[in-house]
Amino acid sequence: MTRTTKQIFTASLSVILVSAAIPVLAVLDATTTGLSASGIAAGLGATPTPLPVIIGQLIAGFIGLLGVLLAVYMVYGGFLWLTASGDPDRVKKAQHIISNTVIGILIVLVAFSAATFVITQLGKASGGTLVPTAAPAAEPQ
Repeated sequence: MTRTTKQIFTASLSVILVSAAIPVLAVLDATTTGLSASGIAAGLGATPTPLPVIIGQLIAGFIGLLGVLLAVYMVYGGFLWLTASGDPDRVKKAQHIISNTVIGILIVLVAFSAATFVITQLGKASGGTLVPTAAPAAEPQ
């Protein structure tokens, strides 16, 4: 083995050994302080999350995932167009993909805006709020 190979091997082994200890330290923290203390320290809180908040988080995550998928699809359409080499069929296919992606992005944005508007208006009409807040407001003294 050459000197460079030995150095790379030693550095890799060191990183692996240090990385292997991280899960053990995480478990140690959870077992010594208790599960709820670890949850509060992580910002998860000790109170259960209401069902409407969970549904809202799922919808927001789904819309975010759709946005990522549409961005990837847009890049794919652009890649097809760039690699078409003047072939009219491939250019037409790429243009079709890009136009469908733009339409999809518009549909997702309109759906997100409509859902946010409806949830906000329902919250105002019911006298409360359906939009989750980051932290409860402090009461004035």
